[in-house]
Amino acid sequence: MVTPEKKFPLVLTAHPRLARWLMLEYNEQQKNKKAWETPEILPLSAWLKNFWLETWPEKHILSNIQSESLWEKIVDADHQVKSLSVLHKKAVAIQAQKAYSLINEYKIPLLKKNFQETLETLSFFQWAESFEKQLGHWGAIDSSQLMDYVCESIEKGKTKLPTKIYFKGFDKKYPQLQSLLDAIQRKGTQTELPDLFLPESEGSISHISVQKYDDKNQEATTCARWIRKNYQPGKRFGVIVPDLKNYHSILQRELAAELCPSSIFPENKTELPFNISLGSPLSQITPINLILDLLSTPSCTIPAGTFYSIIKYPVFNLENEATIAIETEFRKQRKFNIDISDFRFSLDSEKAPRFFNLMVAWKSWVLDSNKFLPNKWAEKISFFLKEVNWPGKEEKLTDKENHIFESWKNCLDQLASLNSILGPIHRIEAIKNLSGIAEKCFFPEKNRDHLIQVVQLDEATGMKFDHSWVMGCHFEALPPSPDPNTFVPSEFRKRHQIPHSSAKWELENCEQQLKRISTSSKDIVLSYPLQDGDNSLEPSPLIKKYPQDNSLVLPSARIKDQISNSIALEKLDEEPYLLLTGDEKIRFDRGQMKGGSSLLKNQADCPFQAFSRFRLHATNQEIPDTDFDPMVRGNLVHRILEIFWRKVKTREQLVRLHKTGQLEKQLEILVKQAMEKFSRALTDQKEFLKLEESRNIKLVFEWLVQFEKERDNFTVLEPEKEETVNLNGLSLTLRMDRIDETEGKKHVLIDYKTGEANPSEWVKERILSPQLPLYATLISPTAVYFAQTKKGGMGLKGIKESIKNVGTSSIQFVGFNKPVHFSELLEGPTWNNLLDFWKRQINGLASEFLEGRISIDPAQKQNTCRNCDLNPVCRIWERDDGIGELD
Repeated sequence: MVTPEKKFPLVLTAHPRLARWLMLEYNEQQKNKKAWETPEILPLSAWLKNFWLETWPEKHILSNIQSESLWEKIVDADHQVKSLSVLHKKAVAIQAQKAYSLINEYKIPLLKKNFQETLETLSFFQWAESFEKQLGHWGAIDSSQLMDYVCESIEKGKTKLPTKIYFKGFDKKYPQLQSLLDAIQRKGTQTELPDLFLPESEGSISHISVQKYDDKNQEATTCARWIRKNYQPGKRFGVIVPDLKNYHSILQRELAAELCPSSIFPENKTELPFNISLGSPLSQITPINLILDLLSTPSCTIPAGTFYSIIKYPVFNLENEATIAIETEFRKQRKFNIDISDFRFSLDSEKAPRFFNLMVAWKSWVLDSNKFLPNKWAEKISFFLKEVNWPGKEEKLTDKENHIFESWKNCLDQLASLNSILGPIHRIEAIKNLSGIAEKCFFPEKNRDHLIQVVQLDEATGMKFDHSWVMGCHFEALPPSPDPNTFVPSEFRKRHQIPHSSAKWELENCEQQLKRISTSSKDIVLSYPLQDGDNSLEPSPLIKKYPQDNSLVLPSARIKDQISNSIALEKLDEEPYLLLTGDEKIRFDRGQMKGGSSLLKNQADCPFQAFSRFRLHATNQEIPDTDFDPMVRGNLVHRILEIFWRKVKTREQLVRLHKTGQLEKQLEILVKQAMEKFSRALTDQKEFLKLEESRNIKLVFEWLVQFEKERDNFTVLEPEKEETVNLNGLSLTLRMDRIDETEGKKHVLIDYKTGEANPSEWVKERILSPQLPLYATLISPTAVYFAQTKKGGMGLKGIKESIKNVGTSSIQFVGFNKPVHFSELLEGPTWNNLLDFWKRQINGLASEFLEGRISIDPAQKQNTCRNCDLNPVCRIWERDDGIGELD
């Protein structure tokens, strides 16, 4: 070990993480001293750049973003890839950039004769020639060429070298690196690769075990608890993951929950005691994801979900009252899109200045159709974000917020560096490039290192730990499948054994990595999950030689588990009734609430639903999934048929229209009239609206001709008739879809259904669809039907009175079978008995509600709860009576 009293040699590492780890490791060993000399430890890439700049070079180094953008431009210009999608072109450009780095690392001459193998390799050769030609025009070099240029500078003696250089983490000497080592040695500098800063006693291991777990979650949770159990100050822990990308979010969550339980609290600003090498893309970090959504708005018509997320996010510090009022109003209108160019909401620039400024700046930004250079767009983006109050005052930012802001500014700097590559571009293209930059910027870029490290398998080279856990050691990940770069001819891939080019290379590499890990720690756990989703997994053959141990079962440190383990939970039996207050009684008696018969429907499904919605006013105003979701389509069909029957009135008139060929023409006019209201928000979707018109014309035409025309003569008395009824102090305003009068002056009650209709719910011990039975008790019809106007499932479903003999009646079921227990519910199968049964049921539901019954008692158990949005309130899944186990 090198002591502080001696001058430290230069140490160059294979990657930045190893440089930081060696520095941390050394400082930990020296912390009991009052002072010590700081060693010079750098990633090789940083040293090469510094060395090059010290020679006052004529050529500048292209940044990685500049290089990638140039490759994308070259690939896009090739007519052979013009037909590929944007994503495919990006993928091709990335592979070409990697191939160019490989041919430089392995010193493969860029000669046409070397790249004749396939059309891919020949295309790459042509792209690479264009790339180098552009570099020459700019007087620039690619970062993959830097090592060669540094070698030339060393040979020319342009800069003095130290007497000794240590190289750490380089398990293989590729030709370009060997050339560098040779050039350094020819100048009299020693190059060595020893293990630095580690006591000589370290190196032997004492224990390796293999453990299996049900899935990745259990594996990661146990690993986190294992670290907590074995933790001691100064001890080094390594969590090594071959497939870290698929474990990243799980490990982030479980390590935070077990090692720093208080991190669950939003106000907790404590730094987490571990590092994960593969950070999250900056584009996925809040608020950058929302800012990119804001900037990339293609037009003034914005998806409602995006709009609500942006106005509610606290980073913009908008006025809370105005934000809530606007969102509530738009949700009531079931807006799918919000048009900020025609913002129909009263905005007061004095009462809500920040909201007002956001809308003005947002609209101005979206309407900017000019072309500018990328550096100008970077300026305009910064100005726009200041207008919308982001990031606010820098002195008030937390460390993390400031770190995010600095990373964001770095992304803007990189965008500004693309002037010569992209030229003048439109706003959307500028933001696409900025989003791509943010996607490649991993957050956090820099962080204080800790003695608990989560690294990928190839990053573990050169790192030593007291305790190591290698997870995800299943046969699909260890070794992984080869991923050869097909732009490099196979001859050179084989000759140089280029990484990831063959199954043989992957196997040998994993064997070497495991062997290296086995000598770098005293305590090693190798683990694998038995399941990943629906896939069953087997252990990697590389770990089968090690002994299998029982899976660890360790206590949890999570706050919720600590509470539940230390305190016996009490069972609270809530009262099934909560009496109405005086004000509530007056309100319900006067009908001062919306909902009508849905109150009885909620009470029938589950008393707690009616209590929550009509007494607590709980609402869930979801954003529609599509412009015309099932609810809108259902309302539209109701509206079309309402307009039609107000005009046509009778079956005879319907028949005449059909015979004269006028029916379809009439429907075209009426459908346009009905759609006028629904299509106002979709003025830019003309083709979609035409399709909807055509679909509704066909649907209603089929219903009228195949079902309404085939009935006996009738007259539609009043479509969408409104009635008010008072049920012992519960006043409800009702709207009946349709009442028909037959030639015998009898009434038929009809309710349209564009979805599935189930009239069997009218004749159950607890009536589950009380709407039509309630209407029936008011007008005493002789038939009650659901009119199912559903494509592929049209028809009348319901119950009607059947006259067998004079003075006697019975019940006939139409479109469905007689319910099993029907006879037990009525004293006799007569129409009057059915109406009496419905009346008792309706009054019973109304009485239940007025008496204050609020118990959580779903009528159909799982079906009722599956379609209910009140689960977070009633917490029925926590019950242990079987109801809570929702599928």
